[in-house]
Amino acid sequence: MTPRRVLVVDDNRDAATSLVMLLKLMGHEAHEVYDGVEALAAAEELRPEVILCDLGLPKLNGYEVARRVRDEEWGKGIRLVALTGWGQAEDRKRSNDAGFNGHLVKPVAQGALTRLLAEPASGGGTAQEPMESTNEPETPSALKILIVDDRRDAIHMLSTLLQAAGHDVVSAADGLTGLESAKQYRPDVVLSDISLPGMSGLDLARAIREEADLEGIVLVAMTGYGEEEDRQRSKEAGFDHHLVKPADIRVIHEILSGVRREG
Repeated sequence: MTPRRVLVVDDNRDAATSLVMLLKLMGHEAHEVYDGVEALAAAEELRPEVILCDLGLPKLNGYEVARRVRDEEWGKGIRLVALTGWGQAEDRKRSNDAGFNGHLVKPVAQGALTRLLAEPASGGGTAQEPMESTNEPETPSALKILIVDDRRDAIHMLSTLLQAAGHDVVSAADGLTGLESAKQYRPDVVLSDISLPGMSGLDLARAIREEADLEGIVLVAMTGYGEEEDRQRSKEAGFDHHLVKPADIRVIHEILSGVRREG
């Protein structure tokens, strides 16, 4: 697949970052912004081939972003794709009338993205030089990974990202379900948010460490808090690693590369 320059626009920062990580893993150049005004500025500067744009944006909604991009000479050839939770015929017609070429319903499947980006791109208003491929870290051996997060979009994108790298992934949306999933699934790695309903990520880590049958699981905290005291609390609870969202895919990849699957 030819690498594309892609701009992701979504005010859900976890979802935007996860989608950007997935696109980079697929070999594309990807950038993210979080509102309509930022989207217009980034589009003019970056001249992306593809813009994946949420419709419910602050400051300027996705429909208006599409209209203004189409009004610019440099924006006439950009492929605009609406990302939304609404997929009825009238929703698709409204996005088409605004200037979108495509309409994807969240959560976006990797297959749909792959097909979209495999299509010939007309590019932006100016010629773009081919993008050089970057050397990614060596792909780690397949692992069993449990993701615990109450954000559905974040779970979906991170799951897709890890599955694309060859891992076996399950998920849970709260701490208690995460603990039961860990007991049944026996993962090699648990990637857990800290602020979870029912049982916090810290309590989940403590509970896993108290289970003799779950010894050896690598626990990775994924949270918006990155102060020294936050890292100390996660360490004391039993986490092996503490990543601040949005987590860099290369860091996740490096951690997974250091995990050896038990036979």
